[in-house]
Amino acid sequence: MRKSHIKKCAGGRDPSGGSRQIGNGSIAIHEGPAEQGYVLYVISGTGKMTLNDKDGKQYGEINYKPDDILLFHPHTWHSWVNGDKPFEFLGFDMQEKK
Repeated sequence: MRKSHIKKCAGGRDPSGGSRQIGNGSIAIHEGPAEQGYVLYVISGTGKMTLNDKDGKQYGEINYKPDDILLFHPHTWHSWVNGDKPFEFLGFDMQEKK
C-alpha cells in the first residue's frame, strides 16, 4: 500500500461529487460552496490546483499526483491545470457536526 499525501486547502468542491475524469486542459477559477467541506482523492493524472482570492489573484498552488488527498474548506476560490494525462478523482462532501 502506498502512503497517501494529505494537502490542506482553503476550500472548495466539485458540484458533481463521486468519481469523475477530466481530460487535458484546465478548469477556470471558481468558488466552492459555503455549506460544507470537500475531500478529493486523486486516482490518476497530475497537475496543479491554484488557490485564488475572490478577485481571482493567485496566492498559492498545489501540485497533485495519484494517491494525493486534497481537503477543502467552504468558500475556496481555485482553478485546475491538468497534466498530459486525464485527471481522475473521487470526491465527496464532508458534513458538519450538528
